[in-house]
Amino acid sequence: MPPKKKAAVKGPFFFFMLEFRARQQAKGQQFPGGMEQVMREAGPHWDKLDDEMREVYKDKAKAYKKLPKQNYGEKYTAQGIPYSVVEKEQRERAAKVELIRNSIAERIQTAVIQNKLETMKVGY
Repeated sequence: MPPKKKAAVKGPFFFFMLEFRARQQAKGQQFPGGMEQVMREAGPHWDKLDDEMREVYKDKAKAYKKLPKQNYGEKYTAQGIPYSVVEKEQRERAAKVELIRNSIAERIQTAVIQNKLETMKVGY
């Protein structure tokens, strides 16, 4: 059995990659290769930064390491999005779908009770 892959270190370059990806996506660039592609494209830009400019990202890495342990081990998708954010969005979508289903069921039940199912208008 192959050894388990260690979680990526959230060092200064990681936080630089997140900003780099956000800037590039704002310009319309996509990263179908995920964070691997971001890493390859951000690397040359990182190499050009002087120590003073890198200090911002070093501070972000230090602040991240000071977070409580339950947040420290947060896992990220290949796109660098925390799983907690993805799961929250999924729960919100599921709640919205449930609300729509309940609304439809209520409208149908009302139409049946009023004996207007055949003439009920559907749509917006």
